[in-house]
Amino acid sequence: WESPASVVGAAFDESVGETDLLATRNLVAQQLKKSAPTLKTVFAETESWDERLRSISKPLAEGAIGVTCDTPDPSPDTERTQVIEALRRAVESAKRDVVVITPFFVPSDVDIEWYQRLVDRGVRVRVLTNSLASNQGTISNSGLKKQRAKLVNAGVELHELRTDAAAKSDWETQPQIGRYLGLHAKLYVIDRERVFLGSVNLDPRSKFINTEMGVFIRNIDFAEEAADAIVRLMGSDNSWRVEVGPDERVRWRSDTETLRRQPARGPRQRVADWFLGLMPIRDYI
Repeated sequence: WESPASVVGAAFDESVGETDLLATRNLVAQQLKKSAPTLKTVFAETESWDERLRSISKPLAEGAIGVTCDTPDPSPDTERTQVIEALRRAVESAKRDVVVITPFFVPSDVDIEWYQRLVDRGVRVRVLTNSLASNQGTISNSGLKKQRAKLVNAGVELHELRTDAAAKSDWETQPQIGRYLGLHAKLYVIDRERVFLGSVNLDPRSKFINTEMGVFIRNIDFAEEAADAIVRLMGSDNSWRVEVGPDERVRWRSDTETLRRQPARGPRQRVADWFLGLMPIRDYI
């Protein structure tokens, strides 16, 4: 909070007057009125949120959690790469297994070579990310699509979430029902012993532009549960397994079909994905 990058609320432009404040209050009141039936249902739940949180909490030993964060005011000696470097060191220490959820996945050629070295020494690397169809940020898919074949050929098991995943209802808070299922959690499980949970996506923006943070948790029970949840979402009824066929073309396989072009929500999204793929912005997505 004491960083020069932080600004106190009182420092904002005083040109925002009472009229603007009244308009904002009226807008909030309208939204509350519109959402009243839904809110009434949620607040009428017999199970309190406190009880729900207690039921899923896990005891951790002292020293089981470590926090890492990027400095918000980098200098030439302290760039915004502390978190990604800490995560890289943790993954490099893996002996058997790395399981990852990352909503936005844009690996570089250097990253792919790094993954291949892990695979070559016997580490199983599985990644679950959004498909074009489940991705709210179409722009990130434009960075992944050029690397899919290289990634799969390097030995990475790549899975992309289906919008009609069988587990969709498990991840919804009734009565809210999403039009489709999409990933936003960032979770990395190493050897089913350690978990990294934080804000980091595996894309250039997280690595070199954003200020990120996260926690390392060393707890086998928690790591096992987290890995199992991710692997369950990687199942063919929840995700597409990305493969490279004998013709060297990428294909998406589920429990019911195999697609020759990536799943999308419609023609508009395909056009947007094609257009964004032409732009020289790969290092910023």
